[in-house]
This record gives sequence, structure tokens and C-alpha cells, in this order.
Amino acid sequence: MFVTVDKQNMQTYLQIPHSLEGPQIIHLPEYLRIEELDKPKPGVVTAYDADLKPIILKDGYVYSHARSEGIRGMYLITHSYMNSWRGQNDQDEGHLRYFL
Repeated sequence: MFVTVDKQNMQTYLQIPHSLEGPQIIHLPEYLRIEELDKPKPGVVTAYDADLKPIILKDGYVYSHARSEGIRGMYLITHSYMNSWRGQNDQDEGHLRYFL
């Protein structure tokens, strides 16, 4: 996975080196329902403040530098569920089915 960055947007892509159609790079869409899986969708865009300078991407979390605040971070739209999909005392069992 990698992102491209312009002045205020990040685009999330996935490189697939081996597939039936050959190597591919896919602009990742956001699917909110099972019925959407067979329909083509545009890739999602993660907006960020213009004063931020993205420096590191790790597990869908982008660390950025801001002049006034130093280092801060945010999840990409494609990974925004990561910090809210389960509670601190919840177990993994049963939670994965809620996300595609």
C-alpha cells in the first residue's frame, strides 16, 4: 500500500504484483455494504490541513509534521475504522465480520 500526496489530499493505492489480470495498482475505494462489492467505485481521498507535511505511513496511519504542533497523525479514510472497531476489553471474535 502507498499514498500519493498533493497540497491537501492523499490518495490511497494498493499494489497487487500477482493477479489473474497481471500486476495492478488499484486506487482503493470505500465499500459500505456487501452489495457494493461488484460495482465499480471511485477511489477515496483523505483530506488534510495544508500546514501538515506527511512524513511516514504505517498501518494506515499517517504521521505528519505541523509547524505549530510538531508531529501528529491521522488515519487514512480507508483505515478510519481501525481506532473504533472494538473496545479496549473486547475480543477479536465476532468483530471482523463488520468490516469488509
